[in-house]
Amino acid sequence: MQTVIFLTSTTSATGSMWRTISALADRRWTQIAQAHLAKREGVPMHSWVPPEEDHVILFNGPMQLNRDLDLGKYKLVVNLRDPRDLACNKYHWQFSHPYPGDTPEIVAARHAKLQAEGIDRFVLDTSYVAQYDRVAQILESAPRENWTFVGYALYCLLFDDAVAKIASMLDTDVWKLNSGRRKAVEAERTENLAGNRRWIGQRWQGSDTAPGRHKHELKPETIVALNAMYARSLRFLRSIEDPRLVHLLD
Repeated sequence: MQTVIFLTSTTSATGSMWRTISALADRRWTQIAQAHLAKREGVPMHSWVPPEEDHVILFNGPMQLNRDLDLGKYKLVVNLRDPRDLACNKYHWQFSHPYPGDTPEIVAARHAKLQAEGIDRFVLDTSYVAQYDRVAQILESAPRENWTFVGYALYCLLFDDAVAKIASMLDTDVWKLNSGRRKAVEAERTENLAGNRRWIGQRWQGSDTAPGRHKHELKPETIVALNAMYARSLRFLRSIEDPRLVHLLD
């Protein structure tokens, strides 16, 4: 079986989608995060060649994917979210995730600076255009039949359709899942997250469960500026998004 690479941006329901993928993948697959496998093999990430068979690999650093990789030898499950929402998520992320080695004083100073400057300043000073460009390049290089797009919006709003697309890449029949695997998948459904102890929102106050947070958190003039900044990224996403959800990228 061709290895399946879960190519995803961070803070985009990445943890939840990985748990869904893990529940859908049966014992035929070896599941592992790319950083652990590359480190074990002693290879820099940008030149690492993933195993071509029988693995499901979490790869949450699209910029680091080997540019010489023969993508015809892999299947891809691709996850991205609206870059304007991603920028908002990254702001909230700053207050919830530790920076190894930082003292409490450094953390407090960074938080105070972020709060004083505000979310609008943060999202305008941070660009993820290169990441979306890289994913676009990857998909242009991969055979169309080898990848599927299961974005944040589909995962949150049309969960069953998202699960079906993931399952198709894993050659998994969702109707034949045993009760344990089905329960693990259902735990990741948006409506069930409040009772899911593994959901990051149980410990991260800034978590969201639906697309469009930038429309509620940013000033109108900031959104106009982001629309210009991410014009190419948004066009790319519209070209691969489920037609029922394209309007969310306006």
